[in-house]
Amino acid sequence: MTRLQPLKTLGLAGLAGVMAMGLTGFTGCEVDRDDVIAARDDAAAERGDVAEADREKRDAVNEAQAEADRARHEALKPPSGDSEDLRDAKENVDKARKEGEERVDEEQREANEAEANADKMEMELAAKEARESFVTDVRSRLEAADTRIDAIADRGAELEGAEREAFDARLATIREARDNVETEIDEVESAETLNWDVHKADVESALSALDNLFDNE
Repeated sequence: MTRLQPLKTLGLAGLAGVMAMGLTGFTGCEVDRDDVIAARDDAAAERGDVAEADREKRDAVNEAQAEADRARHEALKPPSGDSEDLRDAKENVDKARKEGEERVDEEQREANEAEANADKMEMELAAKEARESFVTDVRSRLEAADTRIDAIADRGAELEGAEREAFDARLATIREARDNVETEIDEVESAETLNWDVHKADVESALSALDNLFDNE
């Protein structure tokens, strides 16, 4: 049976529709460890439903088969022949098997969807945590860059004329490079959670450009 996922927060487009389950999304939302645990619990419960459906199928088929065996035994008594009861009993066996297999297939489909949902949420959480770590590191480096920029600006306080103009141009270039890093990290923060790392190279390139400018000062 399908169970609702106990999610704390809903947002964005949503775990790509969370596979075929019709659940709405989490791409970019705050999926947390509790959400993943709940999804895993749901998947385990769905697997239990599969096992239960399979047991019930076997029980129903066995019961129908036992009835068919009784009908066959009766049909063999004089006058012998394939009685209507025996034909009905055989049909009941086939019906029990077919209906049982259909239910098992349905429960298995729901179990597969629940597993896929849990896997997707696990990926979402891992991506969220990786992004948070990356952003924290880059923001820290930006703070350090701001400190260095202030120190560089202080060095130019006594400069005049062409020397001051050249210094101001270099400082402006450094500040622009610093702002480029912030622009790129903003892109990381606003990206869909599972796709944030496509922007990672741009951030690292901007950081490298800024570091090169600092090295030349």
